[in-house]
Amino acid sequence: MNRFSKTLICACVAASMALTGCGGKGDIDLKENAKSVSELSIPEGVRIVGLGEASHGNKEFQELKLEVFKLLVENYGVRAFCLEGDDGNYKKVNAYIQGEDVTLDEAVEALTFKIYKTEDSKELIEWMKEYNDTHEDKVSFYGIDMQSVEGNVEFLCDAFKSYSSLSKFNADEFANAFTPGPDASLETMTSLIVDARKEIENDSEAIIEDVSKETYDEILHALRVLEQHTILEDTYKNNSGEYSNVRDNFMAENVEWLVKKEESLGRNMIFVTGHNGHIGKVPESSFVQNETLGSHLKDEFGDEYYAIGTDYYHTKANISSAGSGKRGNHSFTSGDPLAKLSKNFEDKRYMLQFNEIDEQDEVWNVINAPMTMGTLGEGYGILMHIMKNTVRVNIIPTQKYDAMIFIYNTTPLELIEK
Repeated sequence: MNRFSKTLICACVAASMALTGCGGKGDIDLKENAKSVSELSIPEGVRIVGLGEASHGNKEFQELKLEVFKLLVENYGVRAFCLEGDDGNYKKVNAYIQGEDVTLDEAVEALTFKIYKTEDSKELIEWMKEYNDTHEDKVSFYGIDMQSVEGNVEFLCDAFKSYSSLSKFNADEFANAFTPGPDASLETMTSLIVDARKEIENDSEAIIEDVSKETYDEILHALRVLEQHTILEDTYKNNSGEYSNVRDNFMAENVEWLVKKEESLGRNMIFVTGHNGHIGKVPESSFVQNETLGSHLKDEFGDEYYAIGTDYYHTKANISSAGSGKRGNHSFTSGDPLAKLSKNFEDKRYMLQFNEIDEQDEVWNVINAPMTMGTLGEGYGILMHIMKNTVRVNIIPTQKYDAMIFIYNTTPLELIEK
């Protein structure tokens, strides 16, 4: 089982549930507040829009990624799609949508986590490629995670071999150090990273003249992500309880780097998407995690970070077994009173934007009180059907999100099998 799965299992198991008084209010009048997703309105001054998913294993949440991204591209000039996935590996996805010599199948294969190897992800990537084929101001695909290193190692080794100003670095030695095996060590990796960064920064003027400022910045960032990886691996070995906190802190650092990169290109907003547990402004469970990607972004950017959460009422989700890794479809109910009401709307879904709800409205009281919501990660066990606190959290919506999209019934994602 990979670190990604273990982190999400841990977060799921630690989540707490408490049914609230609003759970029985099936007569809440949402007519003045409910909106369709197409009516999404981002407040002025926002620099980061985050979209969460209550479950990694549902088709509808993957479809929302493209739907919301299209709106942001067309209405707000967003050109950066940033996914909870490995930074270096997703360079190949970006290469494909930029028209480089990469096939669509290679791009999909580069999506490290199996949950992203779907027809929905393929549709997203194809839309981005087609958009770039017809627009000068092109969109880009980024990863913000650091759990896998292959892509960044390949990127750096190619740079060492391709540019004379970087030829002093031994690409083979670098690649071998990051190849899993008995000779691999975090100490060797760290030493190579530190030495390379020091030399590159000391020789910055000549290197920038040779490779361009943009490539120079990409090289330093790739080295930093490799450094993040070594720190995260060391945390897993020596202080595993801090793994989630460290990972989310680094993801926030990478998002901040992308904000600056996009701003240097004249763009004032980026789109970030991942699990609700990362996107939300407060942790789903302080027992396991007291810092999230979203909490870091809230602290750093304040109201310039706009978080959109999601929830289902009924779901059948495709989840990997915590023991065997075998995948299967499993059904759950969230207990979310607002998600339950989505059955009354067209397509059985709707959106609430909290800043647009009047304080005198009864909905205001609901979204400002603890409410049961669903949460599913990667890692299924039979006890999830018995211990509801493993698949539900008790959250005050307005503390965690700025808006929410509710879907009555979500269906399993369909993986592309080789």
